[in-house]
Amino acid sequence: MTERFTPTPEDKFSFGLWTVGWQGRDPFGDATRAAIDPVESVQRLAELGAWGVTFHDDDLIPFGAPETEREAIVKRFRQAVDASGLVVPMVTTNLFTHPVFKDGG
Repeated sequence: MTERFTPTPEDKFSFGLWTVGWQGRDPFGDATRAAIDPVESVQRLAELGAWGVTFHDDDLIPFGAPETEREAIVKRFRQAVDASGLVVPMVTTNLFTHPVFKDGG
């Protein structure tokens, strides 16, 4: 890629964990790719010149994770974000995958 088109943090590109970590799953089959650790995604995005990372709650923390696991995941992710210089401009909830939301979120 020429330097002119190489993204920089000043361009403020942010990427969703669900896009960079997509496992190639569709309605007719299981995942075709291994999961990517969110911390690895943060590090790689920073190397590529991204400005930020966004995610759904369950992109980072599995539904039903105990409090101690949630805290450990958030701490590790926060350390990676801080070390990389990325920002988190948006976090949202997944209201469309878990069966509890089958009648709407």
